Amino acid sequence: MDSLGLVDAPYSGLRFTWSFKNLLTKLDRVLMNQGWNNLGLSCMATFLMMEPTLDHCPVIASVLRVTEDGSRPFKFFNMWTNHPDFLDICATHWRKRVYGSAQFKICTKLKALKNPLQALNIKKFGGISQKASSAKMEFQEAFDCLVGDPDNVSLREKVDKLKKVSKTLSELELSFLKQKAKCQHLLESDKGTKYYHALINKNRARSHISYIVKEDGSKTTSYMEMAEPFVEFYKGLYTRRLSEPINLGILGKGPPAKSNIVFSGCVACLKRSC
Repeated sequence: MDSLGLVDAPYSGLRFTWSFKNLLTKLDRVLMNQGWNNLGLSCMATFLMMEPTLDHCPVIASVLRVTEDGSRPFKFFNMWTNHPDFLDICATHWRKRVYGSAQFKICTKLKALKNPLQALNIKKFGGISQKASSAKMEFQEAFDCLVGDPDNVSLREKVDKLKKVSKTLSELELSFLKQKAKCQHLLESDKGTKYYHALINKNRARSHISYIVKEDGSKTTSYMEMAEPFVEFYKGLYTRRLSEPINLGILGKGPPAKSNIVFSGCVACLKRSC
């Protein structure tokens, strides 16, 4: 499946699709490839109850067109923390004075960080794969020239400089691909392969919500109807009153800051602003 770039479509219903006496197993699958995503389509498999005349359960494959309404959610990429301007950007916007409850202050400051971090991503990290590929080609071309003229000092310095740039961009690209594929053990040789794209498609398909079951037991595939229960749930969740105030001393009792790349350089700034 990995070599062919195929992934399991999201499914609901029975977990086991084949039975023989006391044996139960999943033999039947609905598979999809990269072409489905390129066409903006989503596939959902529904495995129905077992029929008395069959040893395989029936399956219905539903094809839905994915419509992305509204803006894309903000995503934090770990590679940003390697840029020298990252901490300055965080400190500048986190020190801004905001009035209101502690929760309102945090939300406001986090929202204020979105635009500058997105601008940093576009300016410095946009097209990271293309930049890494171009830097690698430049290094290889310069190295070929150095092979023909090994005593050229300026050319040797140029090769060393291009090597450092290419290595840095390759590491940033690998960090980006690992986070996008949500795979901590992705090998460098796997990036850009069918296996890598299959990982991304599998995670994307798993996180896609094709339908929900409403309170009356009926299913709906309408994005407007699916949004209402989520909004009502989080309204009730975030409007509850805390039984006691937040203890800021809990920050010092947590794991070392260096264990989390996102907050490694921001903890001191957060403590001063709280």
